[in-house]
Amino acid sequence: MTAELQALFAESAHELFSSEVDENTLRAAEGGTWPRALWKHVEESGYTTLFDDDELGATWNEAYPIIAAASEALAPIPLAETLIAGWLLRQAGIEQPPGPLTIVPDASDVAHMQGVPWGRAAEHAVAVIPGALESSVVLYRIAHLRVTPGKNAADEPRDTLDAAAAGPVKSAALPGNLPADVVQRFGALVRAVQMAGAVNRILEQSVRFAKEREQFGKQIGSYQAISHQLAILTEEKIAAEVASAYAWRELASDAKSNAAGVAKIRAGRAAGIATTIGHAVHAAIGMTREHTLHFATRRLWSWRAEFGSESHWARKLGEDVVARGGANFWSDIT
Repeated sequence: MTAELQALFAESAHELFSSEVDENTLRAAEGGTWPRALWKHVEESGYTTLFDDDELGATWNEAYPIIAAASEALAPIPLAETLIAGWLLRQAGIEQPPGPLTIVPDASDVAHMQGVPWGRAAEHAVAVIPGALESSVVLYRIAHLRVTPGKNAADEPRDTLDAAAAGPVKSAALPGNLPADVVQRFGALVRAVQMAGAVNRILEQSVRFAKEREQFGKQIGSYQAISHQLAILTEEKIAAEVASAYAWRELASDAKSNAAGVAKIRAGRAAGIATTIGHAVHAAIGMTREHTLHFATRRLWSWRAEFGSESHWARKLGEDVVARGGANFWSDIT
């Protein structure tokens, strides 16, 4: 059933996002216009409440092709955030409210929750509040909070929420099978998948440009220096995809898996290389606002820093390896 559902979602999601997201959609979203029609179609497709459908019985495994398709299209909506929030609410026994949701990367200070993706566009925010004995899953209504607008380098909303004067509308204890940093882990996971999608977009654009652009009477892609760079870019795209797909499968069965950190590190490395090669192949024209290359490159520069940078996850993985002791070292790295 999983393979059938994945194939079904892969086809439908690719069709939806490739037809609904274009250059105008991305430019309008960066200008502050909420893509209402796109979100409506995503909701009608059932993607936002995927985990709430008991009859369908979808898991994270079935959600992967949907997020992968949205990532390649650079869909400017909080679909990944809504899926994580909805899943987390369900784990805590809280009913998912309608509308777009977001997640709080760091809720240690509820008066100053920074970098909340799509905070002003979402209707509710889900946070995990750390406690002395146990952590709690809380649901905030955005309209009850003070929202300070912000944005990342890709002009995506990254807002600061202040919940000091407003309590959550619902809360419950974080289930014992979930780690206290569950939001950070799943946030890193979806950003890794999104980065893999953006790297693929840069590869496609660069290959197309290398075939169209000519210098000295020849396609620039026929020169060895360019073809070598495109080969490296292809390797990075595959590495990011494999790492993120593996991590997705691991976290689908074990939310405490470190695979999300590994994927974030690998996809982050691919992001750095892909943006460098993409702009090198396109040369000066790729640096202009009028060209579309920046839609992917600016997102990559932003996403690699969100939900933990490469250095953050490398340090955490190292600490975990040390804590587990030398007897587990070989099994951990293999």
